Amino acid sequence: MGMPQLFEPKMLDFAQNFAFNTDLNDDERNFYHPIWGIFPSKSKLLRSQAHLSPMANTNNIPELPLDLVSLKSYANYRDKDHELLPPLQGLINESLEEILDIFYRKVLDNPTARAVFEHSGTSVESLKVTLRQWIRDLVATPLNDASFARQRRIGARHVEVALPHSFMILGMTLLKSLLSRFAFVAWREHPRKAERCRAHLETKCDLLLAIMLKSYEEDRERLHRDHILMENENILAMGRMSASIAHEIKNPLAGIHGAVTVLHGRTPEDSGEREIMSSVIEQVQRLSGTVSDLLEFARPVSPKARDISVGDLVDSLKVLDSDPDFNCIVGFQDPKHRGCLLHVDPLLMQNVLLNLFLNARDAGATELTLEVLRSDEGVTLTVRDNGPGVPDKLAEDLFKPFVTGKVHGTGLGLAICRKVIRTHGGRITYSGHSEGAAFDILLPVSGISS
Repeated sequence: MGMPQLFEPKMLDFAQNFAFNTDLNDDERNFYHPIWGIFPSKSKLLRSQAHLSPMANTNNIPELPLDLVSLKSYANYRDKDHELLPPLQGLINESLEEILDIFYRKVLDNPTARAVFEHSGTSVESLKVTLRQWIRDLVATPLNDASFARQRRIGARHVEVALPHSFMILGMTLLKSLLSRFAFVAWREHPRKAERCRAHLETKCDLLLAIMLKSYEEDRERLHRDHILMENENILAMGRMSASIAHEIKNPLAGIHGAVTVLHGRTPEDSGEREIMSSVIEQVQRLSGTVSDLLEFARPVSPKARDISVGDLVDSLKVLDSDPDFNCIVGFQDPKHRGCLLHVDPLLMQNVLLNLFLNARDAGATELTLEVLRSDEGVTLTVRDNGPGVPDKLAEDLFKPFVTGKVHGTGLGLAICRKVIRTHGGRITYSGHSEGAAFDILLPVSGISS
């Protein structure tokens, strides 16, 4: 029999292009697809990144019910309407292979989705087996605890393969477009039943997707927590080791520095030994700086927050005025940004900005620009420079301890910065741009976290 006549080429093009088009606005999507009515923040859900933000502001988004009974009530799902679905089964089975071909052809046309599937090592044929059974269960099996558990496993599996959740939504949209039209073929002699059948099928798809997304969200949050916990444990272990090494080195270094300084003062200026001693003193001072970084990295951070403007923070970096090597021009993208208030520990934030400024200087930058942006998440302070940026091989691990591109760097400066920002309940990220580097510091408006 093949696909019903309702699946004419123009309609198929519309269904496929609509499903994988992220440029439509919420009003357009809401008009065509009731799925969006389940989710309170439609744009955020579709356009957010695949990786969770630990600071995402979700206070204004109601939680979806966790149990199936509440979820059915929430979506006004009527179990008795399931009796309208079995007549679709034969029609869908006849067109099932064509449906699967259309679905996966459209999926694989998208580079991101194709990369996810290729990375997971799963063949399209094996995916078709799974989706084939899912479609059959959709029309043959009532929405019960067993199907609830299956959808949760699907959501968890999508986390494992790192499939962006937007593709789950868009894939379901395409499936609904392809399947719901069978209701009008199966019940063409009974228009009211046809409409009830279509509405029930689409609502069931919506609920199955909601269950998948809830499981996806929970698993992704769990993985994020586990990752942060493991990372913190590693940093704590490195901090203890660093502190132990630093304390062992600190006193002998101080003794060496003092002794060589005395000998240096007693040595005639025209002596070749004096130059050697000067070099020893310089290297000892450099090692002392490394020891200080190790101790700073290991030391617990206890911020003493108060309100201070971004402009005052920058102005407080007086040390730069006396540094003949610092020739960067520091400015604001908008003069109004100087007055933006932050609730932070001024001394700790000065050290963060100083580290970023000096890193830019060391990289060869001559201009630094600060930008402030307010959002629901908090205040983002962006520091941009016109230097060469960070090499790609370092960018991913930039904030990890002991990662550096400098010849004599310890690789602890940005790790300490991240530690300070996290203690304030925020985050710091790096993004290269066409003319240098950019660091985004996001701080919550609520101030310091517990």
